[in-house]
Amino acid sequence: MVCAIENKMVVDAAWDWNTLEDVCEETKGSGYLEPFSGIFVAEEDAWDYAMKTISLDENLKQEFVEWFYSNWSKED
Repeated sequence: MVCAIENKMVVDAAWDWNTLEDVCEETKGSGYLEPFSGIFVAEEDAWDYAMKTISLDENLKQEFVEWFYSNWSKED
C-alpha cells in the first residue's frame, strides 16, 4: 500500500514523526515514510515500489546498476 498525505509540517506544527499509524488510515504495520512528500510505503510493498520507481527513471536505473556492480571489474 502506498499512501500520500497532506504536508503535515505546514498544516500541523505538532506533527509526530514517530507515529506511522497517523500517516494513513489504512496503514497497519511498519513501512517507510518519505518525510517531505508524505508518501508512505508499507514494508510488504517496499520492493515493488522501489523497482517501479527505478524502472521509470533512467538516471536511477544507471545509478542502481553502477551501485550493484561496484565491486565487480568492468570489461569492455
